[in-house]
Amino acid sequence: MIDAWLRIFGEALDAPVPDAYRIWQQAQKYLAEGNQGSADRCERLTYVLHNSHIPNAVRMGPDVKFGYGGIGVVIHPSSDIGRGATIGANVTLGGRTGAKRRITSDGQFKFAPLIEDYAYIATGAKILGGITVGAMSIIGANAVVIDDIPPLSVAAGVPAKIIGKITPENALSKKSTYLSARAMPGDDFVAMVRYYGRDRSIDCLVDWGRPVGTHSYKLRRNIIQCPEEPGWPKAVDLNKEFTWKSINAWPQALQKWLHSLVTLRALLNHSSRAFHDVKSSVQILRAWREENSPTDSASALAWDYETTAIRAEQVAAIWAFGFQDKWMETVIREHVERINASVPSNMRLKRGTALAALGKATGDESMIAEAQQALSEARGDDTPAYFRLAALVA
Repeated sequence: MIDAWLRIFGEALDAPVPDAYRIWQQAQKYLAEGNQGSADRCERLTYVLHNSHIPNAVRMGPDVKFGYGGIGVVIHPSSDIGRGATIGANVTLGGRTGAKRRITSDGQFKFAPLIEDYAYIATGAKILGGITVGAMSIIGANAVVIDDIPPLSVAAGVPAKIIGKITPENALSKKSTYLSARAMPGDDFVAMVRYYGRDRSIDCLVDWGRPVGTHSYKLRRNIIQCPEEPGWPKAVDLNKEFTWKSINAWPQALQKWLHSLVTLRALLNHSSRAFHDVKSSVQILRAWREENSPTDSASALAWDYETTAIRAEQVAAIWAFGFQDKWMETVIREHVERINASVPSNMRLKRGTALAALGKATGDESMIAEAQQALSEARGDDTPAYFRLAALVA
């Protein structure tokens, strides 16, 4: 009987068995091509190879890991799994009668779980209902989770209770748990812990780079005044002439400098981006800063007071996202000095916003208090600058 089965499967048994995530990825490619039949066969292949039910409708981020390839896993089709999460063997992500529902970013109601980035779900755990397991949380083996678990928590038991927290101080002792982060340098892993444990109020910066009311800050930010360097233009209009291809003939230092501005500015419009995307932006900034800095790096970061304040908000976001090293300390200090140097009368609210962002990110209560004072003095103002500051210090 065994020989008969070996003949049926033949050389297929000599090839490595694809894990559940790889099969799901292939199914998504087929769906994108309109090949529903092949996508359905991928779903059934997961059942045959791993005795698992992982519907094609499940949404998963990059680099998701399944323990032992995905043996015995059952996932509700409305579940969402974030980047780098680990799902152990015999895990269930399902619904539950009478359970709460969650609302997705696009307004959908779901009765199945959300597993956020880098969460670790150990063998046999059951995550039931429209709940959220926070980023980088660890769920113990055979736990039954029926309530939300905050980011960076350790939970176990039936029903699951929080029994510990992951902090920058103990992060490295937990690093080996996260399959997707094992190869990550220790400093980057600690920065990632800070990122997912950040004060989420700083994420209100996400809307500050977009037009508000009748005043478009976006347009102002797209006109870049360049430092006075040999061979550099006086200004670059990102709305008209800016493409990476078009500046290939410009000095390499200018290209690096523009990269730094665009990537740093992008953080305002993507303040909830995954850690790895933010890290890429920071790496470009450091390369510019260390290798191709203009003559006066501080003045290159600030041309007029409004731009200085905008950049202060941006570097505050980077600090809040976990990149807290000597290099960033220097950049933060430069911006605080520039913000405090001289305050045009029409820039007091913008200065307050910059101080609020810097204070929130670094934990400096004096900056936050000064920002609150600026808000109090401007009470009754109905400008976008007032509402931005109010949103940040509320």
